[in-house]
Amino acid sequence: MSDLFPICLRPDCNKAGTEHVCILPHQEEFLSFKEQYVYWQGGVGGAKTTTAVVDVLLRLLLIPNNRALVIRKDYQDLFDSTWLTFQRCVERAVAKGVIRKPKWGIKEKGTPTRCLFQNGSLAAAAHGKSLGKHLGSEWGVILIDDCMEFDLTILTGGDKPTAGLMSRLRLAQAYYASVGGKVRDFRRFTLVTNPPAGKASWWSLFGENPGVGKFGDGAAWRHFQTSTVANIHLPRDYYHTIAAVRSERDVERVLHGKSLVHFSGKPVLAEFDVVRHVGAFEFSRKIPLLISIDFGFQHPAVVFGQIRKCAYQEDHLIALSEITNVFDATIWQLVEGKQGYPEMDCLLKHLSQRYTDTSRDLIFYCCDRKGNSVSSSNPKGLNDARILADEYNISCYSRGIALDPSLKYMRRLLTTFCKCGYCKLLIDRSCTLLIEAYSGGYRYVQQRGGVYSEKPVEDHYYEDPADAHRYLVENFLSLGSTHFLGSVVTVSHPTDAF
Repeated sequence: MSDLFPICLRPDCNKAGTEHVCILPHQEEFLSFKEQYVYWQGGVGGAKTTTAVVDVLLRLLLIPNNRALVIRKDYQDLFDSTWLTFQRCVERAVAKGVIRKPKWGIKEKGTPTRCLFQNGSLAAAAHGKSLGKHLGSEWGVILIDDCMEFDLTILTGGDKPTAGLMSRLRLAQAYYASVGGKVRDFRRFTLVTNPPAGKASWWSLFGENPGVGKFGDGAAWRHFQTSTVANIHLPRDYYHTIAAVRSERDVERVLHGKSLVHFSGKPVLAEFDVVRHVGAFEFSRKIPLLISIDFGFQHPAVVFGQIRKCAYQEDHLIALSEITNVFDATIWQLVEGKQGYPEMDCLLKHLSQRYTDTSRDLIFYCCDRKGNSVSSSNPKGLNDARILADEYNISCYSRGIALDPSLKYMRRLLTTFCKCGYCKLLIDRSCTLLIEAYSGGYRYVQQRGGVYSEKPVEDHYYEDPADAHRYLVENFLSLGSTHFLGSVVTVSHPTDAF
């Protein structure tokens, strides 16, 4: 195995003066993993690509007639980095006499994209524009380098018939591999990435922090994190130079591989303050439960809330919970759940678990007015609001205010405080993504010339709970609590209701 890694060039190595290889502890740890899916999030320069490529080559050499797909979204990055690393790894193996020289073929712009070994195993390189050619094949090994460049649909397929690359990891030679005299499942799907600047949709599958899990009753996965400092082959000043121009929090993310959110741009609702607007609030079965839905296939969102009236007879809208961990879902999957993804939330499960025994007569829904006209989640062309009404008996309010007036209304409410001491808008601390959105994730991006975009960035992540919350305000708070069956909480002290 050591013959596949680069030669150690460190002058301070105790083996300096001889040709040798120093495999790092975190590289050995990665190569020892048994899980079928490995999500590796590590600091820059942490030797992730080299190690992942060695793992691919090992599996090709150990298992005859195995097939591996090496992917990176950008053509230039693929052939200047990931696939180049693979080529050099193969060249070292040939030079050391580990394998015979393989056959390289099917060139793209002069660079071979296939590598056929003497044992019948094949490696193929693919970038974003050529990936479609490989979705009809079966693979035993798949590596996506810098996976943050893609969204989840490359893995899951979304609403496409192919069901994504997950459905292609089924090569019999890898599944029934004979290694060391034993038959075992030797398939591997590796996803490598630098730490993202914001919340990553990939975390919905592999978690935000290191750990292991399973896809329902299916394959096991592992979330692996490493630091830049783990790579002792880097220049001595590499870490400190990068750290010197980064904030302390950014150093933890960029260099130590931590899952920390970093926002660039200008918050859409700068008036939001975690201290003043976030707290712990209880649900009351005596008053209506208000539910707002932001439709969308990539990342739908749902916000649940109630309107309370304090002792000063002022209405306060409280966001009690959210559904924000559903991705690539049709309207039916948003309501009923996605098969094989028990960790993902859905409307019916959330209602039964969080709002048990709530009378249907006390539940009111609202949605984006676009839900009454378009749908991206079904081939019949029925709009999402119509599907909710016809199939689930769910009717939605949808007043629909233009974006700018709606945001002005939100800003006014976030700065309006009642005599009771509470703001007109309050958020329960369990609404983590909504809180992160208002803390800077829901933002305007800076463009050329230093000016900011006129509309919030459409990131299919933070914008969705923010929009759902805005629809909740537009459709219900402006009507007042007494509009919904006289939903007034009688209190003896101004803050007892909260």
